[in-house]
Parts: sequence; C-alpha cells; structure tokens
Amino acid sequence: MAILLSIEDTQGIKDPTPVTFSWTVLTPTQATQKLINTIDSFNLPKGVTNSLQAPLNAAINQLNHNNNVAACNQFNAFLNQVSAKLTSGQLTPSQAADLRHQLYSVQLDVVARVWQVWWGHLLVMKMIQKTYHYPCPRRDRLIFQSLNEMRLQ
Repeated sequence: MAILLSIEDTQGIKDPTPVTFSWTVLTPTQATQKLINTIDSFNLPKGVTNSLQAPLNAAINQLNHNNNVAACNQFNAFLNQVSAKLTSGQLTPSQAADLRHQLYSVQLDVVARVWQVWWGHLLVMKMIQKTYHYPCPRRDRLIFQSLNEMRLQ
C-alpha cells in the first residue's frame, strides 16, 4: 500500500517533489512467521531457538484454523519463554525487547478479531431482542454467559 503526499501552500504553489510512503500489511500468520525469522537471525543455541519457536509454530497452527483465542494462549506461552530466557541470560535485553515488540502488534490484531466476533454476536442478539420487543433479562444473561464462554474457548 502506498500514499503520495503533496503539499500546497495558501498561494497555490505545490511541492514539486511529493513524498511517497509505502508499507506492507501482514496477516497475523505472516507476522508470526516474521517473528520466527527474527529468532533465527539471533543465532541462539538450538534448544533456546526451539523453545522460543515452539509456541509460535503452535500459534500459527491455531491461526490457520481460526482458533484466535488458542493462538493468544500460545502467544502468552511465548512471552513466558522470552521472560525465562531473559532472566537466565540466554537472551539479551535488546533481543527480548525486539521479540516482545513484534509480538504485541500481532497480539493486538488477534485480540481485535476475537472481540469483533464476540461483539458481533452480542449485537445480533440485541437486535433480535429489539425486533421481537420482549425484554428478558434472564435470557440476556444466559446469552452473555454463552458468548463469554465462546470467547474463552
């Protein structure tokens, strides 16, 4: 994706050299694979590399099956591994910060997808309730509990 930025002043004079900004939007799976590539670039001992990459590979598998909550759980397992490796001196503070920073952007995207689905279900249920004009607090509570349980799966 790219944006071309050109400036024009109040006199109508345009900048003859517009600036172009471009970027690539990664899916959560692509961003997770990029994180795995970053770990490879650190040239860590094989055991350290494997323990860091295992939860990420599991997360990719979950993402490929649209199991976003399970993927988030794997991302949390990865963060636990990063903390453990930092504490034991197997990762430098800079490496740990880089891995966390890359993961947080992936987590935000995946969590947004989970909440989008959850809120979508809630809005549909509220629309049904308004369409049929029958308030039912007990039913609403049961629906909310069902949606919450679905979100946690």
